[in-house]
Amino acid sequence: MALKDLPTIDAVLVSHDHYDHLCCPTVRALAKTRIPFITSLGVGAHLQAWDIAPERITELDWWQSHRLPGTEVEVTAAPSQHFSGRGLKDRNATLWSGLVVRGPKHRVFFSGDTGLTDQYSAVRERLGPFDLVMHAWDEPVETLLKLAPQQGVQLLLPQLGQVIEPVQVDSVVPWWRGIESRAALAAPPEPMTWPKAAAWPMD
Repeated sequence: MALKDLPTIDAVLVSHDHYDHLCCPTVRALAKTRIPFITSLGVGAHLQAWDIAPERITELDWWQSHRLPGTEVEVTAAPSQHFSGRGLKDRNATLWSGLVVRGPKHRVFFSGDTGLTDQYSAVRERLGPFDLVMHAWDEPVETLLKLAPQQGVQLLLPQLGQVIEPVQVDSVVPWWRGIESRAALAAPPEPMTWPKAAAWPMD
């Protein structure tokens, strides 16, 4: 989506400094506005280098909060299991976070990028319950599962901790579906069979 197509922006939230979450040309375009930025510790240095004035930047450690001036909206940085860095020598030089937006009536959780972690429970207990969670945790894998057959690509989607032999896998079991449902756990999902001619990706 182009910036010109967005509605009026009240604030920009940046979870961490990876390229797919922090885009230099976009930040430089937003530098011409007065929109405030809320981000994780250390990421402000990137923003300042791209012409965002320091007074427009708020950096948060995990569990720290910032209230948008003149509003009842509060943004809190939440723990996540990830890493940061934009080059070969700056890995984990800045913090990464999930972000919780709380107003008088609603609460929204944006996980940023994260692996599965028991910190979700702490986030829910301290900052929830939530009216909206962005994004659904199984959305990427469901998208892969839908697109792979169209591209002739065979997937390996082992359960966490599962040991597999790639040459012996000819189907994918969507083990993540209904993981919160006892009924689903009692009856494993049917495997999805792949064509024998499907090619393995080389990169």
